[in-house]
Amino acid sequence: MATIQEDYTPVFVGNTGTLFAPVFRHRDNTPVDLTGCTLSMKMELYQSIDSGIDVGTIKTCSGPWTITDAANGGAYYRYQTADVNTAGVWNLWIKITDAFGRPVHADDGTGAPKRLHIFSAP
Repeated sequence: MATIQEDYTPVFVGNTGTLFAPVFRHRDNTPVDLTGCTLSMKMELYQSIDSGIDVGTIKTCSGPWTITDAANGGAYYRYQTADVNTAGVWNLWIKITDAFGRPVHADDGTGAPKRLHIFSAP
């Protein structure tokens, strides 16, 4: 299991300019080496905010991940329109697939998924 460390703020519906830029670390705080890895992410609606869709709804994020510092676990994902079109609190389920095809799942360090808050535009 890997933990996700990053600085990110809530986003607004339609805010595709925002980057999700985590640094992946092992539980012992050493970096996850992303050399030869691919990353993917799904979002699960945890809490609805007047969105009209059901809690538990899953979105598969279709945008590409960019690995910025493989040796130190650095990467980013630019949110796509379909990712940020619904207000709510979303669980981010991130999977790192290593060069041998083995999955490593990432969480917030406590075993829970990272959460993204998407707000309606003010």
